[in-house]
Parts: sequence; structure tokens; C-alpha cells
Amino acid sequence: MASEKSSRDETGSSKPDHTGPGAAAAGMSFGMRMASELVSAVMVGAGLGYLLDSWLETQPWMTVVFLFLGVAAGFRNMYRAVNPDNSERFKAGQ
Repeated sequence: MASEKSSRDETGSSKPDHTGPGAAAAGMSFGMRMASELVSAVMVGAGLGYLLDSWLETQPWMTVVFLFLGVAAGFRNMYRAVNPDNSERFKAGQ
């Protein structure tokens, strides 16, 4: 497997070398994943807020609150995707 090189960083974890012919496609794919993570979390948050607003008749407060919660969840998902080594820390609740 000479085509799949890996390098060691400061922490000692092995990362794939993204310098081959598919590096641009892999970067675009990862960028689209990050965008979809953020957009979907914001849409779910805003949608839940809107539904709660119409049910509780508290417009626009729940929409605003859940919109910000959706943005926070989207950034958290993006952070977890970029730093997969830290995902165990989030699972443990530390």
C-alpha cells in the first residue's frame, strides 16, 4: 500500500497524506459536509423553535432561542468532525 502514506503529528496519531490526485475532491467533500452540518443544524433548530412558537403562542422567542441553539449545535458538530481524537472526551461528558 504505497499509495496510502501516513505521517505522524505531534501527538503521535497517524493521519493520511492528502497530496494525491484525489486530494481536491476529498477537500471539496469535507467542505460540503461541514456546510451541510451547519445548515441542517440551524434549520432543525429554527424549525423546532417555530413549531414551539406556534404551539405555545410565544412568537418569536422560541424561534430565536432555538435558532441560536441550532447554530451552537452546528458548530459543535463541525468541531467534532475536524477533531475526531477529541470525540471520546465529548462522549464521557468531560
